[in-house]
Amino acid sequence: MRALDLCAGAGGLSLGLQRAGFDVLGIELDADAIETHRRYVGPCEAADMRTYHPDERRDLTAGGVPCQPFSAAGLGLGLDDPRYLVPDFLRIAREAGSRAVLLENVRGLVLKPKAFRAVLDLFEAEWLTTWTVVDAADFGVPQHRDRLFVVGFKDAAARTRFRWPQPTHAPPGSLFGAPYRTVREALSLGDAPRAVDPTDGASGWQGQRLIDVDAPGYAIGTRNNADLLDRPSPCVTATEQKSAMSGSQPMKRRRRASERLSEALGALNQPAPCVRANSGHETADRARASRRPMANVTAELEAAGLADRPATTVQGDPRLAVAGHHNRQQNGAVRLTVEQCALLQGFPAGWTWTGNKGSQHRQVGNAVPPALAEAMGRAVRAALLG
Repeated sequence: MRALDLCAGAGGLSLGLQRAGFDVLGIELDADAIETHRRYVGPCEAADMRTYHPDERRDLTAGGVPCQPFSAAGLGLGLDDPRYLVPDFLRIAREAGSRAVLLENVRGLVLKPKAFRAVLDLFEAEWLTTWTVVDAADFGVPQHRDRLFVVGFKDAAARTRFRWPQPTHAPPGSLFGAPYRTVREALSLGDAPRAVDPTDGASGWQGQRLIDVDAPGYAIGTRNNADLLDRPSPCVTATEQKSAMSGSQPMKRRRRASERLSEALGALNQPAPCVRANSGHETADRARASRRPMANVTAELEAAGLADRPATTVQGDPRLAVAGHHNRQQNGAVRLTVEQCALLQGFPAGWTWTGNKGSQHRQVGNAVPPALAEAMGRAVRAALLG
């Protein structure tokens, strides 16, 4: 079977679909991501989704269209964001004569009922549609990464046959899967000095930052707190995070959305850089992360309580949010290399990522974990085959 991967990036979704049995053509605009994709995954055309027209039939149209319209780091402009490409995604699927569609996005879209309803209306006008939210850790990725998947079929029989993939991994002690893969396992950090429960049940989640709920002065929600779960970046400053946690007032120093959008993107449909108030330190942070000894990283991960659990969400940034970091200062985050972040996403070891450090981290952080993509691809392919 043949598939299109729109907004393919460096190829995480494409790689997973290949493993699931699809012949995949990637479509991407970023030159660095295209080169990485071609080097390790396969064909990738340089094209803008808004003007792209497929010239061959494809059984599946898939893609992780830009999530920034529905994410806190991306300003959350929703349907008014020029990066909102769902209509183009569906147009391309129609022109390709696809029998199925697979859309990946941030969980934050589900938390915006009007926007999510508008997206589903577009799908349901042409496709027999279903959706779910899954955690990549449940599929063997050494990272907690909640993502929305929307699947649609043209054929009613295929829709009836479709079943969401069952998790393969679970918290230690569960009877329903292998134990979660941990940071220690993914980065080959050596034997654990002590047994640590890698689930997040003992800690609260504040955005992508694990918080020690027993730390003095803290009263926060758990992962079920929807207002906090889907802030997709530990890049928000300590002042902004505290304000967001308490709900006392809007985040300070927020510029108008239109101004921030033009500064963050520069050009439409480009992977968005991490937006933070202290972005002047970003280059230095990445430089330090790229040359840190593994022993230092191991010690920091162990001290932070992150080594023996799945990582917090990897993003376009060298910093990994820390468990038990109650004051939420930047110096509490563990800086990782591009290669280490890629391993936490589930990419094969040894990949060379094209571009400068900022581009490399964005390629890794914007990717769909290949193991999660493979699970979804196998489920769709099985439904199409009958």
